Amino acid sequence: MRILIVKTSALGDIVHTFPAISYLKSKYPDAIIDWVVEGPCSSIVRAHPDIANVHILNTRMWRKLWHNKDTRKEIGAFYRNLRLYEYDILFDFQGNTKSGLVTLIARSKVKVGFGRKNISEWPNLLATNRKYTAPLDFNVLAENLHLVQSYFGDFSIPTMPLVLQASLHNQNTCELHELELFKSSQAQTPIIMICPGSNWVNKQLSEAILAEFLLLLQSYLNCTFVVIYGTKEEQIVAQSLKQHLLHCYVPGLLPLPLLQNFMQKMDLIISVDSLPLHLAGTTSVPTYSIFGPSAASKYMPLGHRHGSFQATCPYGVVFERRCPSLRTCKTGACLKSLSPLELFQAFKMWYSGIDSTISKT
Repeated sequence: MRILIVKTSALGDIVHTFPAISYLKSKYPDAIIDWVVEGPCSSIVRAHPDIANVHILNTRMWRKLWHNKDTRKEIGAFYRNLRLYEYDILFDFQGNTKSGLVTLIARSKVKVGFGRKNISEWPNLLATNRKYTAPLDFNVLAENLHLVQSYFGDFSIPTMPLVLQASLHNQNTCELHELELFKSSQAQTPIIMICPGSNWVNKQLSEAILAEFLLLLQSYLNCTFVVIYGTKEEQIVAQSLKQHLLHCYVPGLLPLPLLQNFMQKMDLIISVDSLPLHLAGTTSVPTYSIFGPSAASKYMPLGHRHGSFQATCPYGVVFERRCPSLRTCKTGACLKSLSPLELFQAFKMWYSGIDSTISKT
């Protein structure tokens, strides 16, 4: 069986699709699964052990340089490669106009997509011939899983673990070696990864609030922190946090597949709603996530070992997925005015109620 996945972006949303891939592989171990994705997001798809071929879109560049001869050649090559195989099933997880065009071009008699209530742009409905609507209160991971399970009429739970294929080079090998040495020196303390960054400023805690929360946490658990970052600005915050905390390690910038491998060595991962959180959800490590202008019920990892904190909007805005003012709110007050003590007390209540692998000293 040959299956095509259409999920072009963004990185976090792509990770949300991984449980559906695990389900497909558990049902058809010999299936060949290909994927259509935007170039900037392709590395994490290429690292997925169950993906055979990756078809690369570069729509941003194509729109900008559509008149360029090389661009037209690249578009032509994408078209020919996509139509090289006839797929037994195509799953369009994106649900917008762009993915609908890809779905129309691809060769498959069975093109599966979401119903009207789940898609973001109605023209997508014209591209699929099997449509399924996930319950609106479903978590996004459950939505994607529901799509493939609805087609097969089988709602068994996939249990296949996912370990991305990380290619090691000298610098990355040194980072992992340093982590092992660091872990050895902190052998009796839980090691907690902190992921404070996000593409959206309004999803981030202020440095002061985060530092105070971590100090309370360190006092409670006698733990060691590993703080990661994805940008230069986040690196500055990570290094500043290191100055506030007793035991803290800041590794270098790691490729996403290697970061996932890195996460497997942690005892707990604490993150705001961001790509690292979704990546952490593919591991066996417990997570605690902090949500403000997005809904924990929609975006937190699934499972009893994952906890979350949902901040409330001081302006009374209510939403199902994301706050309509996520990009425009000038204060970000749901998280920026959060009490560190309130956040710590919520974490402590969650922590005391789970069978955690972390041992409190």
